[in-house]
Amino acid sequence: MIGSGSYANVYRYIDPGYGIPVTLKRAKRDLDPRDLKRFRNEFDLLKDLSFPYILQVFRYNEERNDYAMEHCHATLRDFIDTNNVHMAFGTRKRVALQFLHRGDETSSFERGLLGLSGERALTTVCIRSGSGRG
Repeated sequence: MIGSGSYANVYRYIDPGYGIPVTLKRAKRDLDPRDLKRFRNEFDLLKDLSFPYILQVFRYNEERNDYAMEHCHATLRDFIDTNNVHMAFGTRKRVALQFLHRGDETSSFERGLLGLSGERALTTVCIRSGSGRG
Protein backbone atom coordinates (compact mmCIF):
# COMPACT_ATOMS: atom_id res chain seq x y z
CA MET A 1 0.00 0.00 0.00
CA ILE A 2 1.34 3.42 -0.94
CA GLY A 3 -1.45 5.56 0.46
CA SER A 4 -4.86 5.77 2.01
CA GLY A 5 -7.67 8.31 2.11
CA SER A 6 -11.17 8.47 3.50
CA TYR A 7 -12.65 6.48 0.58
CA ALA A 8 -9.89 4.24 -0.70
CA ASN A 9 -6.55 2.55 -0.28
CA VAL A 10 -3.98 3.00 -3.03
CA TYR A 11 -1.53 0.33 -4.17
CA ARG A 12 1.32 0.20 -6.68
CA TYR A 13 2.07 -2.83 -8.81
CA ILE A 14 3.91 -3.69 -12.01
CA ASP A 15 1.55 -4.51 -14.85
CA PRO A 16 2.58 -7.99 -16.05
CA GLY A 17 1.63 -7.27 -19.67
CA TYR A 18 3.44 -3.97 -20.08
CA GLY A 19 6.04 -4.15 -17.33
CA ILE A 20 5.25 -0.63 -16.10
CA PRO A 21 4.11 0.65 -12.70
CA VAL A 22 0.34 0.99 -12.33
CA THR A 23 -1.67 2.35 -9.43
CA LEU A 24 -4.72 0.55 -8.08
CA LYS A 25 -7.27 2.58 -6.13
CA ARG A 26 -9.58 0.31 -4.10
CA ALA A 27 -12.66 1.51 -2.25
CA LYS A 28 -12.62 0.75 1.44
CA ARG A 29 -14.87 -2.13 2.45
CA ASP A 30 -16.86 -0.11 4.98
CA LEU A 31 -18.06 2.60 2.55
CA ASP A 32 -21.77 3.25 2.64
CA PRO A 33 -23.62 2.95 -0.70
CA ARG A 34 -23.67 6.75 -1.23
CA ASP A 35 -19.89 7.02 -0.87
CA LEU A 36 -19.31 3.95 -3.03
CA LYS A 37 -21.39 5.63 -5.75
CA ARG A 38 -19.21 8.77 -5.45
CA PHE A 39 -16.13 6.58 -5.80
CA ARG A 40 -17.55 4.98 -8.97
CA ASN A 41 -18.59 8.41 -10.30
CA GLU A 42 -15.01 9.60 -9.83
CA PHE A 43 -13.81 6.81 -12.14
CA ASP A 44 -16.58 7.43 -14.69
CA LEU A 45 -15.64 11.10 -14.92
CA LEU A 46 -11.89 10.48 -15.14
CA LYS A 47 -12.14 7.78 -17.83
CA ASP A 48 -13.52 10.27 -20.35
CA LEU A 49 -10.85 12.91 -19.75
CA SER A 50 -7.61 13.54 -21.56
CA PHE A 51 -5.69 16.43 -20.03
CA PRO A 52 -1.91 16.69 -19.73
CA TYR A 53 -1.84 16.80 -15.93
CA ILE A 54 -4.68 14.43 -15.07
CA LEU A 55 -3.78 10.79 -14.59
CA GLN A 56 -5.39 8.35 -17.01
CA VAL A 57 -7.65 5.63 -15.57
CA PHE A 58 -7.89 2.24 -17.27
CA ARG A 59 -10.63 -0.05 -15.95
CA TYR A 60 -13.12 -0.46 -13.10
CA ASN A 61 -13.52 -3.81 -11.36
CA GLU A 62 -17.12 -4.11 -10.13
CA GLU A 63 -16.42 -7.12 -7.91
CA ARG A 64 -13.60 -5.49 -5.94
CA ASN A 65 -14.70 -1.86 -6.37
CA ASP A 66 -11.33 -0.69 -7.58
CA TYR A 67 -9.77 0.83 -10.64
CA ALA A 68 -6.37 0.82 -12.27
CA MET A 69 -4.76 4.07 -13.28
CA GLU A 70 -1.55 5.60 -14.53
CA HIS A 71 1.05 5.55 -11.78
CA CYS A 72 1.76 8.86 -10.07
CA HIS A 73 5.47 9.24 -9.42
CA ALA A 74 5.24 12.20 -7.07
CA THR A 75 2.79 14.04 -4.87
CA LEU A 76 2.63 17.79 -4.55
CA ARG A 77 4.47 17.39 -1.23
CA ASP A 78 7.29 15.50 -3.01
CA PHE A 79 7.48 18.19 -5.70
CA ILE A 80 7.70 21.00 -3.14
CA ASP A 81 10.24 19.18 -0.98
CA THR A 82 12.45 18.53 -4.01
CA ASN A 83 12.10 21.86 -5.80
CA ASN A 84 11.24 24.53 -3.24
CA VAL A 85 14.78 25.84 -2.74
CA HIS A 86 15.25 26.13 -6.54
CA MET A 87 11.90 27.77 -7.35
CA ALA A 88 11.57 31.49 -7.89
CA PHE A 89 8.97 33.25 -5.77
CA GLY A 90 6.62 33.59 -8.76
CA THR A 91 6.70 29.85 -9.38
CA ARG A 92 5.99 29.11 -5.72
CA LYS A 93 3.08 31.52 -5.85
CA ARG A 94 1.61 29.84 -8.96
CA VAL A 95 1.90 26.39 -7.37
CA ALA A 96 0.19 27.64 -4.21
CA LEU A 97 -2.63 29.32 -6.14
CA GLN A 98 -3.21 26.23 -8.26
CA PHE A 99 -3.38 24.13 -5.12
CA LEU A 100 -5.91 26.53 -3.62
CA HIS A 101 -7.98 26.26 -6.83
CA ARG A 102 -8.16 29.86 -7.86
CA GLY A 103 -8.13 31.25 -11.34
CA ASP A 104 -8.40 29.47 -14.65
CA GLU A 105 -10.83 26.97 -16.18
CA THR A 106 -8.67 24.03 -15.12
CA SER A 107 -9.00 24.97 -11.49
CA SER A 108 -12.79 25.14 -11.84
CA PHE A 109 -12.65 21.69 -13.38
CA GLU A 110 -10.44 20.47 -10.53
CA ARG A 111 -12.93 21.85 -8.01
CA GLY A 112 -15.53 19.60 -9.64
CA LEU A 113 -13.25 16.61 -9.24
CA LEU A 114 -12.61 17.47 -5.60
CA GLY A 115 -16.35 17.44 -5.06
CA LEU A 116 -16.27 13.78 -5.99
CA SER A 117 -13.37 12.65 -3.85
CA GLY A 118 -13.71 15.26 -1.13
CA GLU A 119 -9.97 15.31 -0.42
CA ARG A 120 -7.26 17.85 -1.05
CA ALA A 121 -3.90 17.61 0.65
CA LEU A 122 -0.27 17.95 -0.34
CA THR A 123 -0.01 14.17 -0.22
CA THR A 124 -3.17 13.41 -2.26
CA VAL A 125 -2.49 15.74 -5.20
CA CYS A 126 -0.38 13.91 -7.78
CA ILE A 127 2.17 15.50 -10.07
CA ARG A 128 2.68 13.98 -13.49
CA SER A 129 6.36 13.79 -14.37
CA GLY A 130 7.40 15.04 -17.80
CA SER A 131 5.16 16.96 -20.17
CA GLY A 132 2.12 14.71 -19.95
CA ARG A 133 0.52 12.57 -22.62
CA GLY A 134 1.49 13.37 -26.13
